[in-house]
Amino acid sequence: MAVAVAAALLVSACAESANTADASTDEETSVTILQADIGMGLIKEAGANNTEFLGATQATLVRKPYVESGQDGVFEQDPFTYEGYLAESYEVSDDGLVYTFHLSDAVSAAGNELTADDVLWSFELKFGADTSTAPGAMSPVITDPATQFTKIDDKTVSITIASPGLGTTLLSMLADALAFVYDSTEMQANVSADDPYAIAWAQENPNYGFGPYEITDWEVGSYARFEARDNWILGTPEVDVVNVQVVPDAGSRASTIRAGDADIVEGLSPTDAADLASVDTLIVPTVSSPNTSQVLSLVTNKAPFDNLLVRQAMSRAIPFEDIISNVYQDRAVRTGSGIVFTNTPGYDAAGLPEYEYDPETARALLAEAGYPDGLSFTLTVSAADAESQATAVQIQTAARPAGFDVQIETVPGADFHTGRYAKIWQALLSVQAPWALTPIYTLNLLTGVDSQNNMSDWEDPEFYEALAASAEVIDQSSAEAGAAWNVAETRLLEEVPFIQIAQVQPGIAISERIAGYAWRTDNTVDYAHLSINE
Repeated sequence: MAVAVAAALLVSACAESANTADASTDEETSVTILQADIGMGLIKEAGANNTEFLGATQATLVRKPYVESGQDGVFEQDPFTYEGYLAESYEVSDDGLVYTFHLSDAVSAAGNELTADDVLWSFELKFGADTSTAPGAMSPVITDPATQFTKIDDKTVSITIASPGLGTTLLSMLADALAFVYDSTEMQANVSADDPYAIAWAQENPNYGFGPYEITDWEVGSYARFEARDNWILGTPEVDVVNVQVVPDAGSRASTIRAGDADIVEGLSPTDAADLASVDTLIVPTVSSPNTSQVLSLVTNKAPFDNLLVRQAMSRAIPFEDIISNVYQDRAVRTGSGIVFTNTPGYDAAGLPEYEYDPETARALLAEAGYPDGLSFTLTVSAADAESQATAVQIQTAARPAGFDVQIETVPGADFHTGRYAKIWQALLSVQAPWALTPIYTLNLLTGVDSQNNMSDWEDPEFYEALAASAEVIDQSSAEAGAAWNVAETRLLEEVPFIQIAQVQPGIAISERIAGYAWRTDNTVDYAHLSINE
């Protein structure tokens, strides 16, 4: 993984998979997927979107390869390895600062061949559109595409980064939904004074991407039909048609697949997922290190969590194991208090503070903070998040003997989304799922300066200095890098701006008829990797 070493990643190698369609087969293959009503934004930069739909119609320069998991019939992304996709190869300069990508001959659903202009315009859009989240999410790796991206020729683009240790995070981000490359010829033909990046146009015209499928029919909040593209750069997908049906009720989705009337269901509750895991004809995936986490953010810009001792006391007032058992039905794991993924090459957990349920220590810390009789605060949760509501009740009960009187406030989902970024509450429970799992990215995600994602409103110069030092290590898989991340993570855990409660397993069930399901860091289903069992 040393980023100073040139890597040749041939697209032809990527295309060699079990999911290449048999040209001699004329019978149409199809898969039926049931989803919650998670919206249908058809371009990432429009704000609310359906990332799974985008992954089926769009493509990135590189991607994270799939490997077999420890569970029969389930694949996982290797989140720390990158292979070619729209870029057929890339190389890295000796100083680790310049990544040069050689583009493939990919053709979009609109029929235009991929060029360097598509890459540059796509990132201009990502950083120019008012509704885009890319500027905050890609910092500090990509901050100004106008100066960092260079067109070498029609088929070659280079990206310059500030520190060599940011290279693996660059590749990881380029493999995710934030970095979809669009057909700029098609989109620029449809811009207007009111829609300078054709975002409104894209919401009504989804087939402007380089991905494996095109959408041929859809109704927002109801259904969508995807048909495989014969000229996708990685070969024709084996599944010809994917029909997605919106079923708002999670229990109904669970009962439908139990009855054999669906191939894949998503968005299951932990109870339904645990129940369906006992059905012989279904696969309920369990992955080694899920990236969806439930997080308690302690907002540091107001009392009581502007007091470090109070935050430290709260870290001893959470019944971690009870939440895993009672709320998540043991379909969640806790691999320590840290947020860096423990399967990261070079990971070093030496000396990290550990948060454990210890009400006596919590009371002592509260007394030291000036609250000998305890204190009361409000914990805000979304009405759309049943698991967070249940977790709040568990915390309310367990925190009482620790000296905390927790008042639970439930707000509508839209209000919660707005309020958490505005940092207006005392504390809140949310679900986080970083797509890039590199330590620099995960440590920065909820702590960035002036970032909406910094829901705790915690900014610490000592932490930022340690994080910057870790980015100077060229080989991000080395023990040297692991030691550098350890310094930053230790500071974060000592300061307790937020508490990661547990990592949650995917809420998905798959019929035995389907092969090729792969867990991804964006927690979506890759339609192009699916196949039908004979």
